[in-house]
Amino acid sequence: MSQLNIQAVINDDGSVSISWSPIPKTVKYDVRMYSDKIWVFSEKNFTATSYRTAKNLEAGQVYYIAVTSVAANNSSLAS
Repeated sequence: MSQLNIQAVINDDGSVSISWSPIPKTVKYDVRMYSDKIWVFSEKNFTATSYRTAKNLEAGQVYYIAVTSVAANNSSLAS
């Protein structure tokens, strides 16, 4: 299974820029972020290999990012 190699950068405005390497045969990506078992956002059917979150995320809070690549038959290729 391929690796996404996710990178995240905290921006001055409190947002996070997320990027990952493209996975062959991927038709879309599902991007999710959560904190303390609460979903911060979930973006499905995303076709780019980068995403920028909303501004002003809470400083000092731990956030988890999940990116899943999805094939044409809706099976996961990498996560």
